[in-house]
Amino acid sequence: MNLDRAPAAYVGRPCYHGMRTNHACSSRFWLSHRYGQQVVASLLEVIKQLLRQGNYRNVVLFGHSGGGALAVLLASRLAETVAVVTVAANLDMEVWAAYTENDDLKGSLNPAAVAPLDPAIKQYHYAGAEDDIVPASLMAAAAKHLGSRLIVIDEYDHLCCWERLWTSILDDASE
Repeated sequence: MNLDRAPAAYVGRPCYHGMRTNHACSSRFWLSHRYGQQVVASLLEVIKQLLRQGNYRNVVLFGHSGGGALAVLLASRLAETVAVVTVAANLDMEVWAAYTENDDLKGSLNPAAVAPLDPAIKQYHYAGAEDDIVPASLMAAAAKHLGSRLIVIDEYDHLCCWERLWTSILDDASE
């Protein structure tokens, strides 16, 4: 975020980042419902509040891994979205759950199941060719369904080495 010249805010999922002890938090928010309607609604409300407070008219949503899935789900519900950027994102929960043998996503929404995003929303979906957590081969169809394509970066995996490309990713998103 420090490389981005535009105003930026990090918005985390409910019950993450030290909030697990909050009485309203349940394990379902980091398990079966981690991409669920309540999570998306909560993030949506925070982002709308930030937009109002800053008097901003547009937003670019960025997300890594599960945050990328949430960025897509938010983009489909947030009229102010002008671009969405995902990195190593599980864009198809059904395919990803089968790959990871994780059948505990029953309360989650699937980005691949939403209607294609408005063509006015620029989309950049990046995946690492060496990613074995969210393999690029499993996400290409979801990116296409959303109205975009998957940009696969050789020699990158789920975590390494996205910071090297971050300036060019920011430049793409701001065009």
